[in-house]
Amino acid sequence: MFNQEPNSDYTMIVRQTPEGELTTTSLVIAEGTQVQHKNVLELLRRNQPDFEEFGPLAFETRKGSPLPQGGFAKSTTVAVLNREHAMLLMTYMRNTAVVRKFKKQLVKAFTDMERRLASQPAFDPSQITRLEMAQMLLNAETERLALEAANKKMQPKADAYYCFIDASGSYSMGVVAKMLGWAKTGCSVSCVTETC
Repeated sequence: MFNQEPNSDYTMIVRQTPEGELTTTSLVIAEGTQVQHKNVLELLRRNQPDFEEFGPLAFETRKGSPLPQGGFAKSTTVAVLNREHAMLLMTYMRNTAVVRKFKKQLVKAFTDMERRLASQPAFDPSQITRLEMAQMLLNAETERLALEAANKKMQPKADAYYCFIDASGSYSMGVVAKMLGWAKTGCSVSCVTETC
C-alpha cells in the first residue's frame, strides 16, 4: 500500500482534519512499517506521557468490516496522530529497512500536504458572482427549512421524553408507571414543568 515514489500522492498516509490539522493514524503507520497494529498501539500507550507533550492523543473506535455471513468484524481502536506524535512514534520504533523507508515516506507525506495547503488560494468573497451568492443563500435556506421540518417532526417525541424524567434528569419508575396508566389521556407539554 505504501510503496509510493517521492513524487506520489501521499493523501493515503496523511489527512487534513476539518479543523485544518494534518494527521495520520496508528493503523497507517502499522501498515507502512509492517508492524502489527496492536504492537503500535501498545508502544503509544506505554509512552503516552511522552506523546502527550505534543498534544493529547486521540483514540477512536472504528466499526469492523462487513462479514460475508452477516454482521461485522471486531471493531478496531485507532490512534489519531499529529505530525509530532507520528515523528516521535517513528523514532521509538526499531530501525529496520522497512521502517526507515516508511519514515522517509511519512516525512515527505506531511511536507507534501503542507505545500499543497499553502499553495491553495485563499477564499476571496469578492470573487463570487451575485448568482453564486444567491445559490449559496438558497442552499443555506433549503438546509435550514429541512432542519426545521425535522425538528418539528421530533418535537412530540421530545415532549414525551421530558414527561418521563424528573428534575435531576433521571427516569423515575413511579412517574413512568403513572404515565403508562395515563396512556389513554396522553401527556401534554405541561408535564415538563409539573409532575405528571
